[in-house]
Amino acid sequence: GFTVVENEENELIPTRLVTGWRVCIDYQKLNEATRKDPFPLPFMDQMLERLVGNEYYCFLDGFSGYFQIPIDPRDQEKTMFTCPYGTFAYRCMPFGLCNAPGTFRRCMLAIFHDMVEKTMEVFMDDFSVFGNSFENCLSRLDEMLQRAKVDVIAKLPNPTSVKDCIKDFQTLKKELTEAPILISLNWDLPFELMCNASDFAIGAVLGKRHEKHFKPIHYASKTMTDAESNYTTTEKEMLAVVKNP
Repeated sequence: GFTVVENEENELIPTRLVTGWRVCIDYQKLNEATRKDPFPLPFMDQMLERLVGNEYYCFLDGFSGYFQIPIDPRDQEKTMFTCPYGTFAYRCMPFGLCNAPGTFRRCMLAIFHDMVEKTMEVFMDDFSVFGNSFENCLSRLDEMLQRAKVDVIAKLPNPTSVKDCIKDFQTLKKELTEAPILISLNWDLPFELMCNASDFAIGAVLGKRHEKHFKPIHYASKTMTDAESNYTTTEKEMLAVVKNP
């Protein structure tokens, strides 16, 4: 992603964030031996024709989108590469594989099948939500994010460290993804932010009061860094307020 910083002359300069190593592997030989997936990708000109005429647009980047798709354990060794630090193989789908774009689009259409071409578009790992008014575009964006969030929660794997909690974990997933747990935005009502912190993580729930009952809109959580885990209890609680929104 990009952030805007101020230079010595008080000018705002867009700067790319450095978040760590980005590995680029040459998979040409692997792609030559791979049976191609004929799943069709959208044509740019057709997509632009559907987008034109709308007054408002919202563009989102599928951050690490490809890396959210696991590779079959039997095929992981095919992605193996070597570097000065050792020999590694991907457990999730990286960029550079010939069938990666088609696989990702197939997954996105499975999630947003009734929304693509009507309220949003997906091109590679970029998402475009459109509308003929600000409220219309915002409503469609909210619907898209709710769909993505519910799908992610529903597909969370069972915990492996404590076998006795699997039933409770499934119950929690069911309660978090079924209506009317998650509600859409209503700008006429005040927001409420509930935060909490443990020794190793922070969490928050954004919601609103409806008929005296709290209705969540969005959940957020984050694992603390080693330095943050040394904060006092009060500092951890404040960290949850600052970091989660």
